Amino acid sequence: MKTAESKNPDQPTGADWRQAADLALRDNLGWIAGGLAGLFALLTLALLVGRPASNSIQLWLAGASFLLAAGCFWYFRINKLPARFSHPAAFFLIFLLWANCTAQIYLTGQIYFSASFLLVLIGAGFFLLNTHWFGLVAILVGAGWGVLIWLLPGQADWIYFGGLLLAGALVAFFSHLGQQKLFRTNNLLRLQNNSYKTDLQTVLISTEEAQRSLATSMAVGQRITSILEIDTLLRQVSSLVQQRYNLYAVGIYLYDEQSKELYLNAVTGSRKRPAEESEKQNAIQWVAERRRPLCIDDVTQDDRCQIDSETPDARSELVLPIEFGAQLLGILDLKSTQLARFKEDNIAFMQLVADQVAIAINNATLYQTEKSRRRLTENFYHIGRALSSTLQTNEILELILKHLPDLLAFDRAAVLLLDEQKLHMAAQHGFPPGWQSFEIEAGQSPAFLEILQNQQSLARKNIQDDFGAQEQFLWNQLGDPDQSACWLGVPLSHASEVYGILCLIRLSVQPFSRSDITLVETLAGQAAIAIHNAHLYNQIGKFNQALESLVQQRTLDLQSAYGQLERLDKAKSEFVEMASHELRTPLTVVQGYSQMLLDEPSIKADARQAVLVNGILAGVQRLLEIIESLLDVAKIDSRVLAVYPTPVSLQMLIQSILDRLQKDASDRKISLILDLAGLPAIQGDLDGLRKVFYHLVVNAIKFTPDGGSVTISGRSIAAGAYDFTGPGLEIIVQDTGIGIDPQNHELIFFKFFSPEKIRLHSTGRTKFKGKGPGLGLSIAKGIVEAHRGRIWVESSGCSEGQCPGSQFHVVLPEQQNTEQTLHLK
Repeated sequence: MKTAESKNPDQPTGADWRQAADLALRDNLGWIAGGLAGLFALLTLALLVGRPASNSIQLWLAGASFLLAAGCFWYFRINKLPARFSHPAAFFLIFLLWANCTAQIYLTGQIYFSASFLLVLIGAGFFLLNTHWFGLVAILVGAGWGVLIWLLPGQADWIYFGGLLLAGALVAFFSHLGQQKLFRTNNLLRLQNNSYKTDLQTVLISTEEAQRSLATSMAVGQRITSILEIDTLLRQVSSLVQQRYNLYAVGIYLYDEQSKELYLNAVTGSRKRPAEESEKQNAIQWVAERRRPLCIDDVTQDDRCQIDSETPDARSELVLPIEFGAQLLGILDLKSTQLARFKEDNIAFMQLVADQVAIAINNATLYQTEKSRRRLTENFYHIGRALSSTLQTNEILELILKHLPDLLAFDRAAVLLLDEQKLHMAAQHGFPPGWQSFEIEAGQSPAFLEILQNQQSLARKNIQDDFGAQEQFLWNQLGDPDQSACWLGVPLSHASEVYGILCLIRLSVQPFSRSDITLVETLAGQAAIAIHNAHLYNQIGKFNQALESLVQQRTLDLQSAYGQLERLDKAKSEFVEMASHELRTPLTVVQGYSQMLLDEPSIKADARQAVLVNGILAGVQRLLEIIESLLDVAKIDSRVLAVYPTPVSLQMLIQSILDRLQKDASDRKISLILDLAGLPAIQGDLDGLRKVFYHLVVNAIKFTPDGGSVTISGRSIAAGAYDFTGPGLEIIVQDTGIGIDPQNHELIFFKFFSPEKIRLHSTGRTKFKGKGPGLGLSIAKGIVEAHRGRIWVESSGCSEGQCPGSQFHVVLPEQQNTEQTLHLK
C-alpha cells in the first residue's frame, strides 16, 4: 500500500520540473557556447577589418569574450557540468553577450545598436527554461538600458528603441513561456512513455510467467494421463513442477481417510522424510483443516512453519489442497529459497496443477480399485472353476485353503465338516502339527451351534472377551492363549443343508470387516456346492461299486443287471437333461430380472452398478450356452437329436456367426475371412448348423495366437463323393493356430476331451488356449452326422512356436429328408 508521501510518477512536482529543466539545458550548453564563440569571432574579425580609432576596447572585449565562450564550449563538450549549475552557466554566457552589446552602444554612441539587446532577450527566452533566471536576464538588460540612457543623454531615438526593446522583452517572455510549456509537454510524454514501457515489461513478465505456468499445467496434464500407478504419478509430477518453476523442494502428501492422517508420498529437492516427521508440519495441517491455499513469504517469521533439517535453505512456501469435489485427497507443498517467491498468479496456476493432480489421483485410485475388483472377480472365477473341476472332497478342501489367502489376510484357517452332530477338522492352514484329528461335539460350542442352526456367519473381535469359558479353552488350544485373536465362522451350506463350518483366525486385533465376511461367504457358498457335488459323486461312486459287486455276486442275473444299468444310464442322461432344464429356468429368471435392472434409470445412472449387472448378464449367458450344450449332448447320447431341414444359405449363416464373434476376434487382432461366394443353398437344420460352425469358429479363434487369422472357405462337390447320392458342399474352417497332434485327430470329437494341458480356466470363450466344457466339437460332430454328413480335422502337428494351424472339414449333402433322427454308427 502506498503512503501519503507517495506521488504519481506521471505527474512530476515542481522540483522534478526544475531538475528536468536543468538537465535539458545542460545538454544544450555546449551548442550555446559554441554559437556565442562563433558570434564573438565574427565580431572580432569585423572590428579588426574596420580598425576605427575607438575600437581597441571593443576589440579586446570581443576577443576576450570569444576566448571565454570557446573555453566554455571546450569544457562543456568534454565534461558533464552538474545539472544545478546549468542555468548559472547559461546566464554567464548571456552576460558575455549583454556586456559586448552594452560596450558596443556606449563606445560607439550609436543608439541603434541597442537592438542587439533583442538578441539577448530572445536568446534567453528560448534557451532558459527557468523563469527566475529569465527574469534575472530581463532585469540585467533593463538595468543596462537605463545606464546607457544616463550615460548617453540627448539621443532622440531612445524612446523609439525603448519601445522596441519593451516589445522584444514581451516577445521573449511569451517565447520563454511557450518553450517552457513545450518542454513540459515533451517531458510529460517522455515520462508517460517510460511508464508505459515499464507497465509493458511487467505485463510481458506476467505473460511469460503465465505461459510457463500454463505449459507446466499442460505438461502435468499430458504426463498424468498415461500413468495410473499413484507412486510413479506423484514422483513425476513433483519432479516436473520443481524443474519448471525452479523450486527448492516439492512435496506431495496423501490423505488417509481411514486414519485421518497425511503421509508424505513424493518429494523432490531434498531427501525423503519418513511419514512420522511429515505429520508434524503445522502448515500442512493448517491447509488440510481449512481446505484453502496458504502462501508464506518468509517461513522464518511464520509460526505455522517449522525449520526442516532436510530443507534448511527454504525461505518461502506455498501449500495447496488437493481436492476432488468435496473430498480431500492430499496436499501439494512448494518451497523456494527466495523470499516472497509465490505471487497471486502463481497461486492460481499452481492450484490448477493441484486440481489436475487430484483428478489423476482419483483416476488412479479408481483404476486400482477396479483392478482389485477385477482381480477378485478373476480369483473367484478361477476358484469356482477349480472347485468344479474335482469331485473329491479332500481336493475341494485343499483348494479352499489354497485360494483363500488370495481373497483376504488371516493367520489360521480350518474346515470343520459335520458328521453325525460332530465337527472334525478335515483341513487346516497355519495350525501346529497334531490338530488334524481335532473333533468336537457341535452342541459343545454355542458359537458353532448358532452357526449351524441359523446358517449365518458369526464374527468375534476378540476371542478372550467375546467367547464363553468353554470356547475360550477350545480356541486357546488352537491359538495362542496369551494373545488376543479375531475369529470368523462361516457355514458351508447348500440347499438348506449344512456340511460344516469354515473358521478363520487373525492373531492380531484386526476384526473381520463386512466386506471380508462377504468374500468368505461367497467362497463358502461355492465350496458348499462343490462339497455337495462331491457327496453326490461319492454316492454315485458307492452305488456303482455296489452295482459292480452285485454283478460279480450274481452272475446268473447278468442280463437283468445289464438292463438295470441301462436304465440307470438312461436315468443319468435324463437327470442331466432334467438338471439342465431346471437350471435353465432360474437362469432365465435371473437373466430377465438382470435385464430389467439394467433398464432401471438408477442403474443406468450408476456406471459401477451397470458394470455389475452386465457382468451378471454375461455370466448367465455363458451358463445358458453351457446348459444348451449339455442338452445337445444329452440328445446326442440318447440318439434323439432331430433335424428339421429348411433352405439354408451357409454364407449368410456363417457371416452372422462372424459378426457375433467379430469383437472378440478384434480384441485379439485376429482376422476373420469369409470366402463362400457363389455356393448354393442347402437343406439343413438352421439352429443345428449354426451351432456347428459357431463351435468350429470359436475353437479356431481360441487356439490361434493374437494377430493370426481364421478363414472359412467352401466348394461344391459332385454327386457320388463321400457316398452322397446327390451333390453337396464342403466347408473348410482354417486357422493359423497352434495345430493339433495327429494322434488326437479323432479324440478331439469326444466330449470332455482336452488335447493338452491348457489353462484350467479362462475369462472368456475366445481367450487364447482357454478351456471350455469340452463339448463343442462333440456337438458339432453329432449334428453333422445327423445331416448325413462328415466332419474331420487335418493338421501336421501341434506347435505353439511354429503354429502349423488346423483345417476342419465339414461335408454336407445339399438335400435332406423332411425329418430324420440321428443314428450313431
